[in-house]
Amino acid sequence: MVGCEENENIQVGIEYLSRPSYSSAEEYVSAMAAIVESNGYSCQTATVTGADETVGYYFYADFGDNAFSINCIFPINETEYINVWYGFTDEAYFEEVITSLESFSWS
Repeated sequence: MVGCEENENIQVGIEYLSRPSYSSAEEYVSAMAAIVESNGYSCQTATVTGADETVGYYFYADFGDNAFSINCIFPINETEYINVWYGFTDEAYFEEVITSLESFSWS
């Protein structure tokens, strides 16, 4: 874990990932979303563009009982990624999280 910040509404973390078995960040996100869905949870995938114009691929999961998460994978290169993840207890925070991702820049 590179860094983590927590408050009572949203948990935020950033981590470096090396996943050479996936050909792209998009493939990685699709695989993770499939795992979440196979466990019976609702999951959606989409893209977001960060402040440095890097396209991030994310999955948004609803785990029920007011537990939501977004994991956004920003590619560094073909096999290295930055994962920016959020956990929150109210779906109303979704737009705040997306705004945060739009301002993210790792370079």
